[in-house]
Amino acid sequence: MNEFTCRVTTHGKQQLELQLTCPLAWHRKKVRYRISVYLFFPPQLQMTASRYGVKSFLQDIISYTRFTTPMMSLQMLLDPANDKSPFVRIPRYLNKAKVGGDLDEKSVEFELKSLINIYQRQLKDTLRQLKKLAGVEGTRKDAVHQAQSTLRDMEAILAQLRQELRPRFLEANIPDPLRQAFEWSDESISLSTEKFYFRLHGLCNRREGLDDLEAEVSRKLEVEAIYRASRGFPSQVDPASSDQNFAFLQQESMLKKWAQKTYYMTQEKMRSVQHLTTLLMAVAAMVAMLFAVVATFLANHYFPQNSVPFALMLIVAYAFKDRIKETLRAVFLSFLPRLVSDRRNKLISPTGKVIGNSSLHVAFNQVHHVPEDIQRLRYMTDTVHRALIPPEDVIEFHKRIVFRGAVIKKMHSRLESVTEILRFYLGNWLQYMDDPDEQLQYCRDGKPATVQAERVYPVHIILKLEDPGTGSHHLYGYNMLLSRDGVVRIRQEADLS
Repeated sequence: MNEFTCRVTTHGKQQLELQLTCPLAWHRKKVRYRISVYLFFPPQLQMTASRYGVKSFLQDIISYTRFTTPMMSLQMLLDPANDKSPFVRIPRYLNKAKVGGDLDEKSVEFELKSLINIYQRQLKDTLRQLKKLAGVEGTRKDAVHQAQSTLRDMEAILAQLRQELRPRFLEANIPDPLRQAFEWSDESISLSTEKFYFRLHGLCNRREGLDDLEAEVSRKLEVEAIYRASRGFPSQVDPASSDQNFAFLQQESMLKKWAQKTYYMTQEKMRSVQHLTTLLMAVAAMVAMLFAVVATFLANHYFPQNSVPFALMLIVAYAFKDRIKETLRAVFLSFLPRLVSDRRNKLISPTGKVIGNSSLHVAFNQVHHVPEDIQRLRYMTDTVHRALIPPEDVIEFHKRIVFRGAVIKKMHSRLESVTEILRFYLGNWLQYMDDPDEQLQYCRDGKPATVQAERVYPVHIILKLEDPGTGSHHLYGYNMLLSRDGVVRIRQEADLS
């Protein structure tokens, strides 16, 4: 993947989620990216620094940085010549241990999780393509052909997993944690397979001319359910047992988190802000003391010791020393937010190595202080009445990310990009909104009538992705409608990538 991508959606009614994907340039020693989010609020929401503030805004944000799941077709997964396929790498690790070498358990588990993630992504991408093809009558035959080809590849992958790999994990030298990891992998892939079958079955049911494919998928659905039951996996649905269905949901959620964890980076707070604050306070004390020492030398030079002028000069010098110290402390503290980030973290890979860092900065601004390219995109279709209405309140969110390219390439040569996930809790955004429902009056057949209308508030979102290494940047514009109940609609307005 060599492109920037942006996706804005909801995570529940009161959470906004931004997914931004940036390609990794392995040839650079340092890979740097800058993500800027500009939120334009109507003034009646009072999204200002005095009412909301940086601290509250940061508390409403959850930020994740993860490696993007690699793109690899099902046929590439099965290709014995593909060195990046988990089906090639896992036997290699196991064979090394079989001839007397150490078994790299972490790498084997990583490959099992990678297999799950790659398989799931390929099924999602395939289903998306099938929906497009099946939606047009002229390409429906192409949809059937691609679906049948995918079903054959899926069957081959399941056979490779269950007939070729399973016996290897039953060998005596395999530790129990790895055996459990394989069982979870098998169960997770089975669930993904079943979910694909269900969605493909629903697609066939909604379209004419797909009866044969629908019947084939029905048979496969039954086979997969029987397989999970035969293995004793917890992920089984029972219409007559609410406890069993609860256990199914728990197991499905656990397997999802377990598999995805392999691509998520953990974040550890850096203490650079505290260190810089301490340094600046020390500088303030040093400057004040320097003034006092210089004043003492001058008093010694111009006045006799123990004289009244000598004593008065020392008193004045020490009084000014304290004022200078406090003044410099206040000045440094006022400039500190501009010198450092509001939050700074180390980025740690799933293997435990530090592979980069990130820094966040939040600013509450007025529209006229926003960069010109952002203003142009925001008001490209809304310029006539702009001067007649109160100006919008703007919150700027900036995140800088630095990766150690060579380190990542050595550890994860299969990965091509990273995905930044920003999740905003909207509770504070909705605080000053009116009730969402309002009665409107109109005339019908000569008589007054009423209709229910929903009161909404527009929030415009501008995103800017920058790559300082190449000087390129990408702009995206979205319009989000909010009511007191949460997000009503999100619509993309511009893509200048």
